[in-house]
Amino acid sequence: MLVTCGNIRKHCQPSYRGKMTYAQIAKDYKKNCQAIENGYIRHFSATDKAVVRAVESEYPEGKRYPHQYRIPKSALREAKDLLETVKFNKGKSFDAIHELVKKAIEGVSGIGELIIYDIAHRIGASLRIKPQDVYLHCGTREGAKKLPGYKKGMKKMPLSLIPKELRHLGAEHLENCLCIYSKNLP
Repeated sequence: MLVTCGNIRKHCQPSYRGKMTYAQIAKDYKKNCQAIENGYIRHFSATDKAVVRAVESEYPEGKRYPHQYRIPKSALREAKDLLETVKFNKGKSFDAIHELVKKAIEGVSGIGELIIYDIAHRIGASLRIKPQDVYLHCGTREGAKKLPGYKKGMKKMPLSLIPKELRHLGAEHLENCLCIYSKNLP
């Protein structure tokens, strides 16, 4: 994921700059991005320090995710301290994990909906729990607005509202795909 934007991560951009069909987008994402994102997901699923790694917002090589550079380290430290007191149980759903993260850190200055999703996604990966719906924030919301099933104010979008040509990517990858390909969607 994990959560990225095509205009930030050079190695995960559309191969075409114009409008694409849903099928073209799915094929291009699978070819250029899916394996990379699966690697990041594996990185977070292979750790016993899930909360610390999730909040650090770093690639496996130790660099911070570009779309989270601006979050002050003090905000990340505060978020980590708050989240270390939360009990994330293996049997919970992704929605439950997301809600626990949101309740714990949404009041921290510098923390917004994207980092809340990212942290929940990374903790979910450590517990092998995937989102079942596409959470909408930032670039993902911009992409979702172009889909026929989008309704103003949605916080997440069920897979049933995603065009069938994209649906097979799953919610985890669609969150990423809608951001990366937001300008290519028909």
